[in-house]
Amino acid sequence: MSSRRKLLVIDDDPAIFRYLRRGLAREGYQVAAAPNQDMLARIGEWQPDLVLLELAPTHARSQIQAIKLRSRAPVIGLLPTKDMQAIVAGLDAGVDDCVAKPFSLNELVAHIHKVLRRDIWRRGETPYFSSPSLRIDLVLRRIYRSGRTLSLSRRQFQLLKLLLDADGKVLAHRDLIRSIWGSSDGGKIALLRKLIQNLRCKIEPNPKQPMYILSHSWVGYRFDRPR
Repeated sequence: MSSRRKLLVIDDDPAIFRYLRRGLAREGYQVAAAPNQDMLARIGEWQPDLVLLELAPTHARSQIQAIKLRSRAPVIGLLPTKDMQAIVAGLDAGVDDCVAKPFSLNELVAHIHKVLRRDIWRRGETPYFSSPSLRIDLVLRRIYRSGRTLSLSRRQFQLLKLLLDADGKVLAHRDLIRSIWGSSDGGKIALLRKLIQNLRCKIEPNPKQPMYILSHSWVGYRFDRPR
């Protein structure tokens, strides 16, 4: 299972999908495709973080309503032309944003980042953490320490996000184990400690004297946001 954001392209043009798959994969996304007629089955199967939808002028509203009933993922409408009336109609039909063809990959990526960040805020999460030595972007799933990009494993990122989302609260060992490994098996405590140790080695200026991931003996861990 990857920690990369999952995008679903709903478009009947195979050339569009090939273009987006190549370009968005380079940006760190997982990309899947479906024709309009298969979109609901693919949404249920893929569980995307965001949907890129080719808007059909005659039934855009019904398309979007069907998607919203199946998924909480935001939707970016792909419009056939740069026409203000089409953009207004798409937004009125319920998409979260619109991009008109032809578009550059950079333009589309900027819209994707904006919509994903807005979705994170809407769900009560914070898309960024920033300090003088550490910056975490939960949308791009990128971590920077002293300006250098860090590479985190899926479980390391999952652990970091759990601690950040707790907003300073202590997360119990058993709750972290259940969230990461799907079981509260106490035998996994050694795995959790090793995961914490490896994550500290990557993000802490001094892993032996951590300033971000703090231990609470016999209880759990919390993420401290230095003032």
